[in-house]
Amino acid sequence: MIGWALERGIRLAIATNPLFPQSAIHHRMRWAGLPPEEIHFSVVSAYETFHFAKPNPAYFAEVLGRMGWPEGPVVMVGDDIERDLPGSFALGLPTYWIDASKTKAPAGIDLAGRGSIADLRPWLESADLSTLEPAFSTPESLIALLLSTPAVVSGLLIRLMKWGQAGGPVLKRRPVNNEWSLTEILCHLRDTELEINLPRLRMLLELEEPFIPARDSDSWALTRDYQNQEASQALDEFCSARIKTVELLRSLGDEWKRKARHAIFGPTDLQELVKFMAEHDKLHIRQIRLTVEHLSG
Repeated sequence: MIGWALERGIRLAIATNPLFPQSAIHHRMRWAGLPPEEIHFSVVSAYETFHFAKPNPAYFAEVLGRMGWPEGPVVMVGDDIERDLPGSFALGLPTYWIDASKTKAPAGIDLAGRGSIADLRPWLESADLSTLEPAFSTPESLIALLLSTPAVVSGLLIRLMKWGQAGGPVLKRRPVNNEWSLTEILCHLRDTELEINLPRLRMLLELEEPFIPARDSDSWALTRDYQNQEASQALDEFCSARIKTVELLRSLGDEWKRKARHAIFGPTDLQELVKFMAEHDKLHIRQIRLTVEHLSG
């Protein structure tokens, strides 16, 4: 199954609950005939590098984020009725349940498919891929996406940042002259959260159908001299600001549908603005992942 998938360019992640260190998980993979030295998995979640665990939907978002938020169809394949199914479904992922029995799926969970491991490949070969697009459309899924971003960024940068100041020069290196460095991206995420995302959400909660002006945050990289700021501090401040955003969103009820008018997007509501925030996160996570690969290669 795995060989077939990799031959077709399908990217794979081993989304095992990260309750053990990487060395133990790699040992289990070798025992199962899947040596990590020979088989390329995009992500293998482990205790040292992951921040969430199943069934938290943010865990599944962290897996996808560590893969660089790939676009296109996604399938979560799992067998644990309590840990695999509820979390992936809550995030909005099409889920295939490895289960050849007649056990009922948990109430409220709409499975994309179910069967034995042997059934998985023919199911994938015959599936309509348009039905396997993830749907991050609920407040719970959007909160999970936003919550996962600091974890994903930290995970992608862990090797470059773990030695403190020693990683500073690398974090300031630009992949090409007109691209931001990792330090500049982190400063941009921090200031966007503090000066755009949080104020906009508060505006929607305080005013009736407010007008939201556009902000040119890209110019801040130059005017605020991001390149000479400290990357680890910017990441810490972004994490603290994002926690405030998540706490605010978790306190909401019907306010998710409060209306606003955006200078670029036109008529909108709070939930759509949060979705725009999540898409902005994905854009920069992809940028960070590509930059790390460039610097490491």
